[in-house]
Amino acid sequence: MKIDDILALDDFKQTVDILTRDSNKERNREEYRAEYNGERTRRLTSVGYRENKQIDVYSETEVEIDKDGNEIPKKQVQKLF
Repeated sequence: MKIDDILALDDFKQTVDILTRDSNKERNREEYRAEYNGERTRRLTSVGYRENKQIDVYSETEVEIDKDGNEIPKKQVQKLF
């Protein structure tokens, strides 16, 4: 059924039921639950799948010395989103 046909239905409940139907029957429940609970991961079966983004997190109190002898915030971890 095309989206135009679904949106043209008079019965709103039926429209919502069709649009919210789980279309991936093979979904891993644990992965879905982890995603639902806020872990920002992307499913391999997702239509525009991309690798998770990585960001560097720096300490607000610790410093390290760079090659030029300057103090820079110490890199602690990389977070994935």
